[in-house]
Amino acid sequence: MATGAEAHAALARFAEAPVVGLDTETAWEPTVRAFRLALVQLALPGETLVLDPLTVPLDLLRPVIESPSVRLVAHNASFDRGQRGAVGLHAAHVVDTLTLAQHALPLPSHTLADVVSALFGVTLDKSLQRSNWRRRPLTDAQLAYAAADPWWSLRVYEALRERLTAAGGWDAAVARATLRPPRAKAARSHRPPVGEAAPPGPPLTPDERRVLAGLKLWRTQYAQAHRTKVFLVCPDRTLDQLTRERPDTLEALGEVHGLGEAKVASFGAELLNRLRELGAAGG
Repeated sequence: MATGAEAHAALARFAEAPVVGLDTETAWEPTVRAFRLALVQLALPGETLVLDPLTVPLDLLRPVIESPSVRLVAHNASFDRGQRGAVGLHAAHVVDTLTLAQHALPLPSHTLADVVSALFGVTLDKSLQRSNWRRRPLTDAQLAYAAADPWWSLRVYEALRERLTAAGGWDAAVARATLRPPRAKAARSHRPPVGEAAPPGPPLTPDERRVLAGLKLWRTQYAQAHRTKVFLVCPDRTLDQLTRERPDTLEALGEVHGLGEAKVASFGAELLNRLRELGAAGG
């Protein structure tokens, strides 16, 4: 794990790289009932950097994270984007290897472990994924686990790029896998009017179906706990949009069909946490 001085020197090298692997670890903070950023990990082919936000100023990351000339690659990047955004880091160029893998590999599930196994025949030990990332000092096993994921994401990216380029599908796949910037507030005016059907989206991937099932379970549990009907919590169209777009802030949540200010204020934070948990399970 790099200290502030070590991080400053190392990040200068990462800022010059065309492609950088990225991952984060998060910890549940019970006092605010939300996930908090616990680690930021960056990887090059021959170097991995593990940064502790408690000891390293996050502004040091901006020349890498926010550089338009650095392509960041992360598995299940929507989840990581939410954690970075919560601390004011907004990546300029992120490619989600989970989406790339969905485009290239006919697998029932596209977690990082599944994709690494399919591409390299290596079994990743994910037992520490939900370990206590708030503890300090972290164990050697935790640090090794944290360092591995961005390195594997980088390898997955390169392997899928080679495979998709050979098949002639790279440009379309990487365009789909590149995260869109957060929508501006003005986007609210472009939503279909109430009662007007939204245009159908493409079929859900297996991982998206898993997320949708998790959201439906959350909706049922919330309705039961508050003695209301599930359709009054949010309709199926809302869950479908949440599954596809994975909003990661309360502001973005307010742009989703069927979620107004009252619902966001009532259960928005809880819903975001559930989305992040489901996203982490897919990483």
